[in-house]
Amino acid sequence: MTNTPEFKRALSLRLSEILGEIGLNKQMVLKRRRASLLNEFIWTNAFKVLHENPNTVYRFGSQSEGTTTPGLKSDSDLLMHNDDFYVIHDWSDWKPGKVNLLIVQDNTTSPGYCLLQVLDPIEPTPISPSQLHLVPSRFLVVKGERLLLNNSYRGNKVHLYKLDNNGRRSHMVRNGR
Repeated sequence: MTNTPEFKRALSLRLSEILGEIGLNKQMVLKRRRASLLNEFIWTNAFKVLHENPNTVYRFGSQSEGTTTPGLKSDSDLLMHNDDFYVIHDWSDWKPGKVNLLIVQDNTTSPGYCLLQVLDPIEPTPISPSQLHLVPSRFLVVKGERLLLNNSYRGNKVHLYKLDNNGRRSHMVRNGR
């Protein structure tokens, strides 16, 4: 009896009625989604204006999807993206004056992971480890001739300098500025 199409239809209708009675309907889901998007907008602009912080805030999870039930104490998931870094898949996407990071996947990267190669902010070429002085250097990994951003980088300021033929430092870019 519980596997018949009539039973499943009746159960589905009853469940929809109960969810509607407690306020979980299409209108409420849309309202919660809009509220979450507004919250993202406010957080992003507050960071940019008040803290001069180039981050964009994204919220995701059950609250931003509008599917939480009041009283269940669901969490809120936040992702902060530093807008000074420009992550690209292809050389044609390179932008001047930005900290460009090229996504690299090779036989040493695990499935679902990638390496981020630091590119020259003045011309679309890779920066070789012998050409660069990076402060702080603890955020760098040298792999062969590739200069990679370390996975322990957590939003600290990055200053890129090139060394000229006399060993003098010339400033290239500081977090895209």
